[in-house]
This record gives sequence, structure tokens and C-alpha cells, in this order.
Amino acid sequence: MSPEPRRTGLRSRAQSVHGLALSLVALGLAVLAACSSPSAPDDATSSRATPEPAAVPTALAEPLEIGALSPPVAWLAHRLGGDDVVVDAITPPGADPRVWQPTPEAVVALHDADLLLAHGAGFEAWLDTASLPRSRLVLTSTGLDLLAAETMRHSHGDGGEHSHTASHVETWLDPDLLLAQAERVAEALLAAAPDSPSVDHEAFGARVESRLATLRTEIDAYRSAAHSLLTPLGGQPLGAAGPHYAYLGRSFGLELVVLELSATTPADGHARHHLDEWLATTATPLLFWPETPSDAVRAALPDTIHHVIVDPLSRDERRDSGRGDAEAFDLLRRAHGNLDRIRDQIAALGQSPTPENSTSSNAAP
Repeated sequence: MSPEPRRTGLRSRAQSVHGLALSLVALGLAVLAACSSPSAPDDATSSRATPEPAAVPTALAEPLEIGALSPPVAWLAHRLGGDDVVVDAITPPGADPRVWQPTPEAVVALHDADLLLAHGAGFEAWLDTASLPRSRLVLTSTGLDLLAAETMRHSHGDGGEHSHTASHVETWLDPDLLLAQAERVAEALLAAAPDSPSVDHEAFGARVESRLATLRTEIDAYRSAAHSLLTPLGGQPLGAAGPHYAYLGRSFGLELVVLELSATTPADGHARHHLDEWLATTATPLLFWPETPSDAVRAALPDTIHHVIVDPLSRDERRDSGRGDAEAFDLLRRAHGNLDRIRDQIAALGQSPTPENSTSSNAAP
């Protein structure tokens, strides 16, 4: 990280005046004494304040104000902007960005931000009708290799039943796509810096690049741990309660069977038939849930199923009131928590995960 630019102080003023020992008896004598004193300052300059030097550029005169429209991009903005940004994570804790709607007042307030960050791809559905300054809005999923989603109705959390018909959105479950989005956010931060002589763009760029390098190392470590744990499961049909894990599956070669299951209502009819078909094809009955299924749901399912909570990392799961918190939402910590829970269920199935790739289990949702 580049050091803070050095700041210079004001230059000191000349203070001493020599030699005027004679009494000023007459105007002529005073003028003569002033002219004959070699160290006396010029009257015009002595009565004028010494001008301040030109301002030394700093990385940023003031932090950039970032409006982050969903938790994953808020996390990226915080990680890459550090103390050079103030991140307003507008999605409240517990809210699903797919169905949450900001108030008209909240949308108006976003116009004051230096930069607006969103995931896009239909994740923040309210963007389609909101009036926002498009020149300051960056959709971090633009240009990524997105996966088309089949229409499926399901529910999770407090958002009620809804459907997804466009693209899968959880790109951050693929380490390569997460890194691509991080790089896009870094570029957007640099572009948002004011074009001012007081801003040292080189210093700011070095700060952002240093943070990006750190994040890249952490993403690489997660990729390595996930690869060691998940790729041996390739070719074994794994159950997925909802269409949340498409990018995780593609990244690590998982065969995921998407089941129309609710965490609150026991499966019946077509959903139960589809579940039974999946169970007949797999010797590894691991079932991924985006949230903990209720006791009634678990009781209605066969005991042979090993349930594992795999957080889609799409929302801030804290249930306290208020706005989101870009610092509290730690995407990578929660991603490692997913690996820990999967590892535990693999062990319960009698298979052997690689112990040296065990990660901290402090991220249960």
C-alpha cells in the first residue's frame, strides 16, 4: 500500500528587524534610518501574509460515497475501497434483494452517491423501473458468462413464493466470476475518483490495487479448498432445494438435481415425486438447502437424506432492524462456512474429505 502523501507546513515568516536604534524625531530622520538599515524588511512585504504553498495531493480529499444495491456488491465495495469509501448498503438485514423494494425516498437519496453498484442480471428487480443516474451505475455482472435459468416457483425466507425466469444470479459462488466482479468494482472505484488537483490518482490506484491483490489471494485460497472438497463429488447426483447453486455446480463439476422444495411446507404431489426419483439415482443423498428446513419438512422426508445448509450468499441473514452493513456481511467467511457444513455431511456419509483443506466453521448462517 502506498504511504500517505507527505504534507508540508506553512513557511515561517521573517520576524526580526535590526538596527533602528535612533529615536524618530522627524519624518526625514525616520526615512533615513529605514533606508540605512540593511536588514529592515520591505514595508509592502512585511505587511502581507506569506502565501500558503500549493496543496499537496492526497489519495482522496474525502471518502467516495458508494450506494450498494445488494449485499454481495456492498461487500466488494467495502473490501476494495477500505477507508477511502463510505458504503451505504441499502438492502436491510434479512431482506431478499430479488423481491425487496426501496422506498421512493431511498431511491432519491441514491442520487447523491458518487458511485452506484449493483449486481444486475435481474437480481435487484426494482432497478428496471427506478430512476437512477445511469452514468454512475455499474452492473457488476455485465459481460460475465451467465447461466440461463428455467422458470421455477419457490419460496425462501420472508419473501414469499416467487419465480425466476431470467439468469441465475449467484455468480459469486463461482470464484472466477467473483474475482471478475471484484476487478470490475475496482475499476469503477478508480473511475469515480474526482478529477481534481487535490486527488492523487496514482496513490488511490495503488491502495485499491493492494486491496484487490489481498482479496485475490483469499479467493484463490477458497477456490483451492472448494476444489479439493467438491470435485470428488462430481458425477454423483446431489439434491438442491431451489435454483441457487448453478454457478457452484458449474465451477466444481457438480451434478445438481434441482428440486422444488420449500423449507417451511412439506413436499407433496409433483415435488415429492421428483424427490423420490432423485433418491433412486444417488448413493450420496446430500440435499443442499438455502436455509434450515422446518422440523415438519424434515420429518416428512426419508431419514436417509443428509441435509446441509449451503448459504447462497445473496442476502444479509442478520435479523436485526435497520440497513445493511457492508462490514458485517463477510461473503468469503460464509463461503468457507458452506464448505465446513458440506464436509461434515460427507463425513457422516462415510466418505473422507481431505483434512488438510478444512476451513474454519464460524460462518453458520
